[in-house]
Amino acid sequence: MSDAPAVRPPDPSPALRHLELIEAEAVRHRQNALRVRVGALFLVGGYVALHSAQSQPRYMFVAPALTLGAWALDAHADWNTRCLAWLSAAVRGETTPRPPPMSLDAGPFGERVSLRSALLRPARAAFFLPLTLLGAYIAVDAPRLDADGAPSELFWYLAVTFVAFLTLVGVAWSWWLDRFGAPPAAPRAATSLPGAASLQGSAAALPSGHASYDGVGPFPPREPRKDHTHPFGTAVG
Repeated sequence: MSDAPAVRPPDPSPALRHLELIEAEAVRHRQNALRVRVGALFLVGGYVALHSAQSQPRYMFVAPALTLGAWALDAHADWNTRCLAWLSAAVRGETTPRPPPMSLDAGPFGERVSLRSALLRPARAAFFLPLTLLGAYIAVDAPRLDADGAPSELFWYLAVTFVAFLTLVGVAWSWWLDRFGAPPAAPRAATSLPGAASLQGSAAALPSGHASYDGVGPFPPREPRKDHTHPFGTAVG
């Protein structure tokens, strides 16, 4: 028998363990978003079924309020997932600032993720907007509004429909802005290198003939010679 110790597999690098930790956190946020959607269906449906059994269901307006709250929670989970994607890019060295080891703080990247884009995402609006609209219509119909003492039901139906139309316009505007507007700053590996900022700044100081140099690389192109020479190097004039 051999007394040689068993060969152990090499430990993963700290950066790899950090990326796995970030991915696990992102998966947790995505699972929370799924739980919020399923919970909103059961919670709103159960509240409407139970409260409609009352003789005077005056608090039916809570149903669309619950849907709006679930909408906001789902958007916040998506926003956290996008921030964690930037944190993962920073761990890989594709963007700055470099996070501390094993840190899950995505706060420095919060300004790079649009909360508007997460809240008005078309897929999210397609799920929550009909549910909110249905809850609002039920809430308008439940109190049996009197036309003499309060605005009629037709007024509230039109008001809810108009708000839903404005929401659809906002979703379409947000989608157009994300699709055709100014793109967000994408992570670049060059920005994490030492002296990359000075290289990018040197592009503005180049002569007009080299205005197309983007600053990537340590050596800018040389300026072409302006004199004319004979084949043996004798200058003309």
